[in-house]
Amino acid sequence: MSQRKTRNPRARLRSVAALPLCVAVLMTYGILGAAAGGGGFKVLYNFNNQSGSGGAFPVDGVVRDSAGNLYGMTFYGYGVSTPGLVYKVAPDGTETVLHQFTNGSDGGDPEYDLVLDEAGNVYGTALAGGADGTGLVFELAPDGTETVIHSFTNESPRSGVMRDRNGDFYGTAAGGCCGLVYKLGKDGTETVLYTFTGGGDGDGPAFSGRLVKDKAGNLYGTTVGGGAYGEGVVFKVAPSGTETVLHSFGAEGDGKIPEAGVVEGKAGNLYGTTYMGGGTGCGNGCGTVFQLAPDGTESVLYLFCSQPNCSDGGYPESGLVEDKAGNLYGTTTEGGTGPGCIDGCGTVFKLPADGGIETVLYSFTTTDGAVGVDVNDVSQGSPGENGDLYGTTQYGGTYSAGTVFKLKK
Repeated sequence: MSQRKTRNPRARLRSVAALPLCVAVLMTYGILGAAAGGGGFKVLYNFNNQSGSGGAFPVDGVVRDSAGNLYGMTFYGYGVSTPGLVYKVAPDGTETVLHQFTNGSDGGDPEYDLVLDEAGNVYGTALAGGADGTGLVFELAPDGTETVIHSFTNESPRSGVMRDRNGDFYGTAAGGCCGLVYKLGKDGTETVLYTFTGGGDGDGPAFSGRLVKDKAGNLYGTTVGGGAYGEGVVFKVAPSGTETVLHSFGAEGDGKIPEAGVVEGKAGNLYGTTYMGGGTGCGNGCGTVFQLAPDGTESVLYLFCSQPNCSDGGYPESGLVEDKAGNLYGTTTEGGTGPGCIDGCGTVFKLPADGGIETVLYSFTTTDGAVGVDVNDVSQGSPGENGDLYGTTQYGGTYSAGTVFKLKK
């Protein structure tokens, strides 16, 4: 298994920018096609960078509305020189571009997950553009009309936003010494709730580490560095701005580097993944699934690469989703049983919330339309859809530019 890769797909693409795109993907990852490991897998949409119309290389996962439409963002927009777009994919696979970014006042380089409200508006973050050129938080109406909620100054978003019932937004940003946690009022006014120092309190909020908020108004998230062992923490920030480190990663047998945030389970436990740690099978370990009780007690629920040849997956970069029965679902960037990739093409997995037996729901390969390496977050459908899973792959598919997929559980 390989060592840690760069989380940001932009860094990966820029490192091979001088090569033709399809060759660059092949040389960097050893794969060009995609996927099959179960009859319930379906590619809903193939992004086509050749047409220059529908975007290419989706970033992070998708959100789903009550009508079954899926919303997400891509790295490229109309052609390889454009800075990304927001798209909608209908249940029949038809794609609609809602907004093409320009890298100007409207933003550019969109990143992280979107949020959808009851009226059909979507909210997200961009890493570039805005008043200071360092990114912004935006809203898109159902017709694609954009409103800039907040332009960052001397900061850049480090995660997507979480929107509470009052319409306020919360997120993390690169700024100050070592990152910060912020709140945006409905009018876009920013309040910095906490600034990390880079020591025991954490260093660098996690990529894709969207915050969660409990009924008391406390915010929970992760950092990729800092803490007692320098390998990241799970933190709580109270409404007053007081930070508490709930867990420091990196002890023997524990996970390291949580690259996604946490989800709150029905019993008040927090669940998440770490990109490394947990064992010695991959040098620094192939990652874990962990549970954190309300009193801060951590339990490692699963160690990846526990099965021969890492058939169970390895190196999870994305977070988890939980169903009504308490089962957890997520993705890994490597491992699985699919042929065609040096270290395995990645998996979609299921794990009971109390740990136990992991089930690989899908192993990506190089045969039928989606590259499993760098599979993004999966999200659940509505109960009427039996909780089917939806997600994206950053590369692969018919045009080697990524896919949107559906997976029946």
